[in-house]
Amino acid sequence: MIEDPWGAIISKGKAYHGVRIPGHKKGLRIYRQFVEQVCDNWENVKRLCSSAKQFENKVKADN
Repeated sequence: MIEDPWGAIISKGKAYHGVRIPGHKKGLRIYRQFVEQVCDNWENVKRLCSSAKQFENKVKADN
């Protein structure tokens, strides 16, 4: 099972791979700002984060 990146990584810190997340309580709305950036840099995200690569493999296997 792939660990939920929200609970495991993103919600625990304001800075993630050099991206500053504003605010004390971080909700889904704030991360919607980064969707396009993550998608545009997906190959680099997978290179830096093994969970992202596992996630992609799982999604492809399920389809």
